[in-house]
Amino acid sequence: MKKLLLVLLSVLFILALSGCKSDADDTEPEETESPFIIAPEEDFEYVVSGDRVNIKKYIGNESVVVIPARIEGLRIGRIAVDFLEDSGVTEITFPSYFTEFTGVSKCDSLEIIHLPSMLEKIPEPFRFCPNLKEIDIEEGGAYKTEDGALYTADGKTLAAYPCGRTGSFTVPEGVEAIEKFAFSNSSLS
Repeated sequence: MKKLLLVLLSVLFILALSGCKSDADDTEPEETESPFIIAPEEDFEYVVSGDRVNIKKYIGNESVVVIPARIEGLRIGRIAVDFLEDSGVTEITFPSYFTEFTGVSKCDSLEIIHLPSMLEKIPEPFRFCPNLKEIDIEEGGAYKTEDGALYTADGKTLAAYPCGRTGSFTVPEGVEAIEKFAFSNSSLS
């Protein structure tokens, strides 16, 4: 009995040292390493609503911004569509667990947007973002990107095209549908 207890304690000790955690601790995916610094919570105007934080505006001075996974220890619930208005942000990255994306609007400086794979629906993605040139989304979800444009994962629907691109664009073979706002405020000829 003593040997069994010693073995059990040894196993628990090794697990504790190895950093193993139970499934109950896995409430959200690990954030992938970013080459950019995650914006501090004081760079945002936000309100706490229950167990979530709703971002109203980015008030920091950085041009490349990674939205934190948590503010005040709480997950991000919603982000206002016009949170980048008058901000000077040229590149933005959303948290990898983020699912409630309603779009981005009124962001004159934004050129590149990085979205998480967990997005299931993108209603009116990018309105009044005249300099947006690239939409990037993590692989493995309901959407994919090809040449900076956003498609459903099966490639059958063009969901959004960066409105800051000029010239011409040919819809790729295999696309059967184009979302209502896919070319919203487009600069294409």
